[in-house]
Amino acid sequence: MKIWVKAALGAAIAAAFAVNAQNAQERKALQSVMDTSALEQLAAEFQARFEITEAQVRKYLVDNPTVQRTQVIDGRKHTIVRIDAAGNPQFQVARDGAISGFNGSKNLASGQLIKADSLYSGGSVGVNITGTGMVAGVWEPGIPRVTHELLTGKVTVAAGQSAFAVGEDGDHASHVTGTMIGRNVATHPSARGIAFDGTSINYDAANDLTEMTGFASGGGLVSNHSYGDSNKDATPANQWKYGAYDTEAKDWDVLLKAAPNYLPFIAAGNEQTTNGNTGKAGYDIMTGPATSKNTMTVGAINGDKTMSSYSNWGPTDDGRVKPEIVAKGTGIDSAQSASDTAYSGNDALTSSGTSYSSPAAAAGGLLLQQYYRSVKGQFMKASTLKTLMMGTAEDLGQPGPDHKFGYGLLNVEAAALAIKKSILVTTLSGATLATSRGAAVVELATNPPNNSASESQFDVYAKGGVPLVINLGWTDNEGVEQVAGDGVDPTTSRLVYNFDIMVRNTTTFADVRPWVLP
Repeated sequence: MKIWVKAALGAAIAAAFAVNAQNAQERKALQSVMDTSALEQLAAEFQARFEITEAQVRKYLVDNPTVQRTQVIDGRKHTIVRIDAAGNPQFQVARDGAISGFNGSKNLASGQLIKADSLYSGGSVGVNITGTGMVAGVWEPGIPRVTHELLTGKVTVAAGQSAFAVGEDGDHASHVTGTMIGRNVATHPSARGIAFDGTSINYDAANDLTEMTGFASGGGLVSNHSYGDSNKDATPANQWKYGAYDTEAKDWDVLLKAAPNYLPFIAAGNEQTTNGNTGKAGYDIMTGPATSKNTMTVGAINGDKTMSSYSNWGPTDDGRVKPEIVAKGTGIDSAQSASDTAYSGNDALTSSGTSYSSPAAAAGGLLLQQYYRSVKGQFMKASTLKTLMMGTAEDLGQPGPDHKFGYGLLNVEAAALAIKKSILVTTLSGATLATSRGAAVVELATNPPNNSASESQFDVYAKGGVPLVINLGWTDNEGVEQVAGDGVDPTTSRLVYNFDIMVRNTTTFADVRPWVLP
């Protein structure tokens, strides 16, 4: 499939090609465009698989009585979540870690760096968007302290979850949730969350796919996942897993294909200098759901917009850009579990990690959905939101996308202004976009033909003097799963739909193709 854009003049235009709650009426509208029968079937399949996996873990622990399911490795809690095909335990770990030497940074500063405050009252966009009525899904290795002053009255713990416990898991869940939706506390205003008038529904991460299916079918739009596989395994037999589109990545794409409104945000991980993929100098260390196609993987930068010393880098084995975006992850102050007034910034105990950049980006996504709904009367598809966030990000690192910063630092202001200026078009072929407003969003109900022959074309008429920016995105079908037998770093593409785009200047007849990474 080739998409032609004929541009009479240069223009600023953001176009997201894909195919859109929070109250009962909006949830019903979202459910009407979902494959609900597929979601019901998926929930049953994921639950059955979870029960099998749990049985395998229990058997492994019985057969190996000296092994504990939860272990402390390099000072971090690791939990056995499955047994691989070779009979080895696979660990899950939260995506955070104490980084010394950073004090004074807050949730508030994290939101300011991504310009979320542009949507608040008095901000540059001229609106008052703070998360009101929006619900974030939060999956964590533990449950937050729901009575914390930053969270009280804002958190619903889903039925059947693990009990809250003071300590590492409670700290992590409280911190992440506070970064997303923490209220404005008069005595600690700098810890205010980014979507501070929003709420959350929280789950432990043990049975995430089954629960995510229910969240999506109920109208959920955005969730955060600041956990993942431990990336420190240097065993030669497991080297194939780094950058691999494995069974987890495939399963997440299966779910998101059936729930095209739902966008999970995933922390990239913190093993840049301590990973098990030796010889890659920090590259090619994404694993599990972080390598999926339909999610948003988030890296972490410092407050001065430099790359952090810990954030994992891509690409995937088939060359896809990972992470897609970055946000501030270093030295973040948020809620902790020890008491209702405990914060990670107290007593110089600061926290850093992609665990904290990811919820910042997810909260930004929640705000953008709320704003889009206020302007357009509907919510964006997940692929539209993802493409918009990537296409308006502040470029950092190498010019254009790269495998450290992705498309760059999330810029909520730029994304919101593109929404504010945009017209909404729901057809592609033969469309004419008079972009005097500055931007257009083309959102299709289904993906165009993927037959290597079909073409669609639309014309853009706009004033010159500013760049023409086109971003193309879609919800992809699940790809072919990688397994150990494929070897290390196979480059076979995992894309199913694979659209191309060409921009033709009708004055000079010069053609421009997409950006290609070196």
